Amino acid sequence: MNTTNKEPKINNRLRQCRKALRYTQKDVAYILKVGPGVISKWEREITHPTLTNVLKLSYVYNRLVDYLYDDFSRTFRHEIKQRRMELLPPNE
Repeated sequence: MNTTNKEPKINNRLRQCRKALRYTQKDVAYILKVGPGVISKWEREITHPTLTNVLKLSYVYNRLVDYLYDDFSRTFRHEIKQRRMELLPPNE
């Protein structure tokens, strides 16, 4: 009996979303302007997408970032804070 109710990891969600749209890994790589092996590595959890690529995948797959990446805010907390500071106008 399986007692774990864990949500699918990002690699499984990325694969599920891609297949639901009938995209190949090569198709997604072309859209995101990354090498074709990159998508395979993400889906096998060898590497993980950057914040920028998670946001792009969210758009391509028409899914919320939180759906794709459970720990999104915790994982990218520092990078989000840094980018927010870059985008906000300086205090006068």
